[in-house]
Amino acid sequence: MKKLDWYIIKKFLGTFIFVLFLIMTIAIVFDISERMEEFLKTKPPLKAIIFDYYQNFFYFWSNQFSFLIIFIAVIFFTSKLAQNSEVIAILSSGVSFPRFLRPYLVTATLLTAVSLYTNHFVLPKANKTLKEFEARYVWNKMTYTRVHREMDKGLYAFINSYYDGKVDFMWIEKWEGPKLQSVFYASRAYCDSLSKDWRFEDYFQRRIYDNHEEIRSGAKLDTTLGFSISDFGMRTEWATTMSSFELSDYIRKEKERGNEEIISYE
Repeated sequence: MKKLDWYIIKKFLGTFIFVLFLIMTIAIVFDISERMEEFLKTKPPLKAIIFDYYQNFFYFWSNQFSFLIIFIAVIFFTSKLAQNSEVIAILSSGVSFPRFLRPYLVTATLLTAVSLYTNHFVLPKANKTLKEFEARYVWNKMTYTRVHREMDKGLYAFINSYYDGKVDFMWIEKWEGPKLQSVFYASRAYCDSLSKDWRFEDYFQRRIYDNHEEIRSGAKLDTTLGFSISDFGMRTEWATTMSSFELSDYIRKEKERGNEEIISYE
């Protein structure tokens, strides 16, 4: 690396950082103007707005804009070099044009590598905090309508609708090969997404054995199942909280469950 290389690299990185903060400042100002009404309604703490939302907002969108920022930075500082006749001086001193481009390629490759690594392995952690803030203070309530999933091998579940923690009509079937083992349905259901505890109201259960059947019904039933309401699907925004390996594993599992809306995750 020669003095010329270090000179151009410093110009490149300095301009990149300047343009990055300039664009992100504009983006944050626009986002504040759009979110102000929602923040006034939900009233999140100022500390959470700054550190949970806008700090991670900066990380996410600066990485998203990084390739555009690299392009703008190159044009900006190269134009400055040309305006000061530095490019003419460099080329007329015997430096070839491909040699002149070497520090550009080195710096751009380094920035791209950092961006790709950040996107696949670092950002998911920052995005988790960001999406948790949005889920609590920004997003509307999660809803599902007529969703059917294979939760485990031979275990099928159907919900007619879900909104604000409440399921309207739920049907569960357990199969062993071609043989039906049990049927369960309830008019209403409530689920704790963390513990996978369920509460059913107005339920009916039928278990089928070789020589007899067992039928049970009642007004309320508290039980634990091997899945929660989040296993019926999630907002596509949560995909940004998973690393590439976690996302690939999630896509595979959702395909096995028969999720037809997996294209956005892919």
